[in-house]
Amino acid sequence: MEMKHCWKTSGRRLSTLILPLIAGVAAAVSAHSQDDNTAEKPPAIVIADEPITVDPATLMPEQLSVNATVDLTDSSLAEIAEWVRTTTGLPVMFDKAALDSQGIVPGEPVSDELNNEPVYFVLNRLRVLGLAWFVDDNIIMITSERAAESRLSTMSYSVADLLDSGFEPQTLSLVIEQTLGGNWDEGNSTSGTVEWLGDVLFVRHNDEIHRRLRGLLSALKQHGRRTFIFDPPVHELLRQRLNENASVDYSDIPLTTAVAELAQQTGIDIRLDLTELRNARIREREPISLKLADRQLSTVLHVMLSPLKLTWAMRDGVLWITSEKKAEGEMLTAVYDVRDLCRDDSESFALRSALVSQTSANWSDRTSGGDLKAASHGALVIRQTMKSHGEVLNLLESYRAALKVSRPRKKADPDDEIDTRYYRVQTPVAESLATLLPELVAAETWKSDAHPDAPGTIRSINGGQSLITDDLGETSSSQLVEQTVLLITQQKRHHRTIEDVIRRVENGDGSLETHGMGGMGGGGFGGF
Repeated sequence: MEMKHCWKTSGRRLSTLILPLIAGVAAAVSAHSQDDNTAEKPPAIVIADEPITVDPATLMPEQLSVNATVDLTDSSLAEIAEWVRTTTGLPVMFDKAALDSQGIVPGEPVSDELNNEPVYFVLNRLRVLGLAWFVDDNIIMITSERAAESRLSTMSYSVADLLDSGFEPQTLSLVIEQTLGGNWDEGNSTSGTVEWLGDVLFVRHNDEIHRRLRGLLSALKQHGRRTFIFDPPVHELLRQRLNENASVDYSDIPLTTAVAELAQQTGIDIRLDLTELRNARIREREPISLKLADRQLSTVLHVMLSPLKLTWAMRDGVLWITSEKKAEGEMLTAVYDVRDLCRDDSESFALRSALVSQTSANWSDRTSGGDLKAASHGALVIRQTMKSHGEVLNLLESYRAALKVSRPRKKADPDDEIDTRYYRVQTPVAESLATLLPELVAAETWKSDAHPDAPGTIRSINGGQSLITDDLGETSSSQLVEQTVLLITQQKRHHRTIEDVIRRVENGDGSLETHGMGGMGGGGFGGF
């Protein structure tokens, strides 16, 4: 079922979902202390801040994960390829046909630099030219994004430890297909597939998806408050810098100059995505006039860029100035630890519905929108833009804050419900039971002068006569016995004890055979 059919939730429906979520979890936390004053309070669930991310460098070929410092300003594509070759020791080749389809030649001008950053950053940043890469037989091939996406391979993943910890195979398959991006099971040569053989996953997809899958499995095994499955650690620094203050005083200066001055002032790498600017028909020298003092960098960028319908996105250690449309397609996947908010399927559904309804994120379009799946009751996997991930995290923290101040309320126990049942027994037995039951079964729950508000009552009506036959071997005799029906009103939990008492009164506790005990009027207890 598509997301757009699953998550339409009105304000009234939302309140019925999120309020029980908060009240229900609060009740669970205090259940022991309410039911048993001597019981210890269950330990609070601690949500760890770490790990923040799974570093993509740990998922790359070893030669590409090493850090390097280099200035490749005013270089060509061929010169960058040669630097990668000498740094990694791996041959670098061009997919000429794919580059021709993009109108790109090895002499294409490209500028880049690394400051103690992993080598794969340089290769990934070629995406601004529509290029991608893969490693085959220890050879780095530079090709087009389309060609790299259509190059599929099958890899196996043993996930016995995840299954042992409670994850379900079918759920894991859905999480993989709906939160990693890429095409899945569309019946064509570029679509990925997921198959199971015992506790081993066999996944067919391109190299990029395989790397993201390894990151997802790693994050499911160990995740914190929010753990991105494939995000360089330097991006956490960028997110922190976006919250720090900056001051600008621009008067008709070129966009490229404004960006360079902001980069120098904040100490982070900010660049123009020239391809997207050209597509949006925005000039590098677009005049910028803006004066702001001591405002968050994110605010400065928003005020400066929004009139041009531009925004920012993080990729490979760089804060790229790009088009709003391009930024909306920059999706990240993260695993959220929500064990303190979800205990079962119904609470997982309530939490997911609340997040969909109370964020501005696009969840309705499976092609361009995000997705969220409960990998287990306590692990939520979300694919969304960085802005939407910020909304989600803030909303989860607000739920936790509400939970702390919410008054615990005991869950209604079905056994506390009041029920009236009919018990048909012999009249002499009924007379004794009417006196003995309030003494034998939870005395404080029967209405009396001492307990006027108690629910338990016993009434009796004539039950007619029953024909009782005594079988004494070669002879038998029959007699009519007066019957009485006891109408007993009591909590359901105590009716079970009442039934047991009546059985024992009629049949005893031993193994002696009994005769003539007409008993239960057909062998059952009727109730309404």
